[in-house]
Amino acid sequence: MGSMPPTPQKPSVLYFSPSSQVYGGAEICLQHAYDILRSELGPCACVFPGAGPLTAALSGMGMDCRSLDGRFLSEGEFFKLWCACFYLSRALSPEVKVDLIHTNSKIVFYLPLYWSIITGKPLLVHWRDLDVEQGHVFYLNLFRKRIRVIAVSKAVQVAL
Repeated sequence: MGSMPPTPQKPSVLYFSPSSQVYGGAEICLQHAYDILRSELGPCACVFPGAGPLTAALSGMGMDCRSLDGRFLSEGEFFKLWCACFYLSRALSPEVKVDLIHTNSKIVFYLPLYWSIITGKPLLVHWRDLDVEQGHVFYLNLFRKRIRVIAVSKAVQVAL
């Protein structure tokens, strides 16, 4: 008799959040999405600028919440981004496996983008608004094969 095919591994997601507070829609959506999808996902982690109500809620649901200095999360300067990647690698540690990287904020766009480039993992960008200074659009087009954008607003859809 032949052996059974291996059970597909559930994907794990590394989320990036610009806040550990619950200010509005993005933070509430992150909680609801994780609550709905966690039975379909492997172990997931989220990077925050510190502890707060959002980290408490997600930790309570079983998410691995990691803290990284907020200055690194929102940094856009090239050298500082590489420093941020170094600190992120130390904050995540080897037991955090990642299949997909997700950001829902233009505030924390560059670090997830660089982390996606370093790890070779796809980046899902889930935005309501877009930086009209064209910086974000440039990077989205440059790395189009690696990035998937969910356009939550007409402004994002038109810009792309």
